[in-house]
Amino acid sequence: MGRWSGHVSGPGTGLGVTRRGSSLARLCEALERDLRTRVQANLYASWTNTEGFGVHWDDHDTVVVQLDGAKRWRIYGTTRPFPLYRDIEDPGEAPTEPVADLVLWPGEILYVPRGVWHAVSADQGTRSLHVTCGLRTHTATDLMAWVSEQLLTHEDWRRDLPLLAAPDVQADAVDGMRKRLAELLDDPTLLARYRAAMDGQAVGRMVPSLPYIDGVPVDSGLRVRLTTARAVLGVGEDAVTAVLRTGRASSNPAPSPCGRGRRLRRGPLPSRQSRVSGPERWPVPFCSSTSGR
Repeated sequence: MGRWSGHVSGPGTGLGVTRRGSSLARLCEALERDLRTRVQANLYASWTNTEGFGVHWDDHDTVVVQLDGAKRWRIYGTTRPFPLYRDIEDPGEAPTEPVADLVLWPGEILYVPRGVWHAVSADQGTRSLHVTCGLRTHTATDLMAWVSEQLLTHEDWRRDLPLLAAPDVQADAVDGMRKRLAELLDDPTLLARYRAAMDGQAVGRMVPSLPYIDGVPVDSGLRVRLTTARAVLGVGEDAVTAVLRTGRASSNPAPSPCGRGRRLRRGPLPSRQSRVSGPERWPVPFCSSTSGR
């Protein structure tokens, strides 16, 4: 079994990645936009019926799309629900009997949740090429790590732990931490805030785009696109608000690269939000300009 893998945002290694890069990028961006999580695509090519990995499980959900030929999937179920990459227990031995035995043909899609044991082989007398889209998980552990960062605004959350203090002092310190944590966890919008924060940190999939030295010419074939599918855009009556990883975009009445009467400029960003004023409603940063050719 041969394997070619890589982020679809750049040149791939091996047959199919470079040639199909644009299509794979659009697939990953569509999944990221709908599922609000990071997606990485790997291409797998097979010419023989030898299993590449045997019976195994993945620590992330996967969406499999069969592109060419046929691939047999034997699904064995789980022995430990929702296992993690860094976990405290091993899932144990794989089940011996599959609960499902199926073959994927071109255009068919299979969803495999993390922790589900499976074995894959190209044993249908034909070659196989499929793409596996791995979805980053978001668990309570990730949420608590983010919550802990939000609590750094409080002095008592940054203070050294009283490890050598008397038991009553230690108990008071723990009680103070509990109250701070409970106050934040009582927020009914906490998960929505976490999702927005993760979207704002999403790394864009950059595309080649050479800069213009003397300003961007008016060109009806020029397109400005967000380099991340997960940018949070809020459209108001007179403004578009974008949540970004870094940077600021604003607008002025100068001639537009998009034929919309606006030009983007960049500057420091004091917060997670960047506000673009003006009557027009169009997506702004992060942007890359590409020709329509």
